[in-house]
Amino acid sequence: PHNHRSNIPVHPAYQSVEQLDSAFTYYERSIEANHDNLLALNNYAYYLAVNNRDLDKAERMSARTVLEESENVNS
Repeated sequence: PHNHRSNIPVHPAYQSVEQLDSAFTYYERSIEANHDNLLALNNYAYYLAVNNRDLDKAERMSARTVLEESENVNS
């Protein structure tokens, strides 16, 4: 089986060469495979926001990560 969590380090590489649609596809696959993948949720929300894409979705994902990681000082 394919481990979608392992895709996370790939996403910034796609973003750095401005292949955002590919990066976003990987984030969505990671989240579909594991709805509790807070790292993917947080990173996807961030890149959606900084690229002014689907801001409502970015806000929902970001809010979830902050809520679920409220004890994490790095959140």
